[in-house]
Amino acid sequence: CRFFVTFLAMNYVTALLTYFSFPVELYNGGKTGEIRMFGWHMDMSIAELENIWAQMVSMFRLAFSGDFDLTQLDGEKPGVILHRNNDTELEGDILDAPNNEHWHHGICVFYVVITFWMNLCL
Repeated sequence: CRFFVTFLAMNYVTALLTYFSFPVELYNGGKTGEIRMFGWHMDMSIAELENIWAQMVSMFRLAFSGDFDLTQLDGEKPGVILHRNNDTELEGDILDAPNNEHWHHGICVFYVVITFWMNLCL
């Protein structure tokens, strides 16, 4: 059992490091400030740490539960446009996020490989 859990952890870390190689920004908040961990000054912003955490959570969702959203993996944020017709009625459209031409197909292939290997084979 512990070998299988170690094997799963190694596959998760491999998927995470592969996803880190894509220049995807999942979190783009404006938090800035000095970061100190264990007495060490870290030369990165809070937004960068939030982005790393968001990528870790996204890979965990994809690898272990199969829960995914390709627009989120791409780092794109789809929009919603609402039009108010009167005081009680709204109409709206959901705008699809544009595909990033540089890494969209690579992320799609990555998604298929991780889903097949982690969710179906293991």
